Amino acid sequence: MAAGWGLTYVLLLALLLGQSSGEMICWQAVLKCQLDQECSYAYRQYNEACASVLNGNMNERSHRRCPSHCINAIIQLNNTKAGPALESCDCANDKTCNATKQAIEPCMPRTSEAAGSPTQRPVIGCTAARRLCERDRRCSESLSSYLRNCGALFNGLSCPSKCMAVILDMMKVPTAMLLSECVCDGLERAICESVKDSMVRLCFGLDEGYGGPSSGGESDDDFDDDYDYTLGPTKTADNSALPAAPVLTLWTYIVLIALLGFL
Repeated sequence: MAAGWGLTYVLLLALLLGQSSGEMICWQAVLKCQLDQECSYAYRQYNEACASVLNGNMNERSHRRCPSHCINAIIQLNNTKAGPALESCDCANDKTCNATKQAIEPCMPRTSEAAGSPTQRPVIGCTAARRLCERDRRCSESLSSYLRNCGALFNGLSCPSKCMAVILDMMKVPTAMLLSECVCDGLERAICESVKDSMVRLCFGLDEGYGGPSSGGESDDDFDDDYDYTLGPTKTADNSALPAAPVLTLWTYIVLIALLGFL
């Protein structure tokens, strides 16, 4: 028992020394996270959600893409008190640590186009992309126009000419383009993915596997087959058997509420 407590004190002392010197070695950051209940739980969820990335199982086609539930797990981890230190910590000479950081880098959520390396397109969650859009006047106005004119698109019925005109106008706004290139995440994920699929299918006449006008052609579903999609809409072979009017009206309200950030 005494030896166990002695080891704990040594680890805590090392942690405190690392903090006082202004440096946080990654093993210290992991220890700090493990000592915090919220961070420890989020860290376990991150390891599980990002296992395919951390183990190097992503193929070349998905080199710059990442399962959206992995991105979401990273976002949740960064929202804990001790989580951000795991991203900014120093691996020192730990080769395994450096390899892990290199593997997970494509999955790190971005908050601007300037983030990331100059040769790699940034990855950003759609929740963060929407918030950036809301802070930009032109993007916010375009988003409001999109919500007013694209009801039929949200319902999965058609892409009216007014809606298409709004989408083409949004493609001229850099901040709005993030909404096309972002990865659906958080509570809005299922609705977001449905709207994106409807857009590329109805407005651009492309297969659902296409991720958006500027996404490079990959669908996030290619790397996310084992994720629970029970929140999403159920596709059936015979849509005429569904009670169309009530369901579509409700779906429109759900989409609008989600995109406005109230869900």
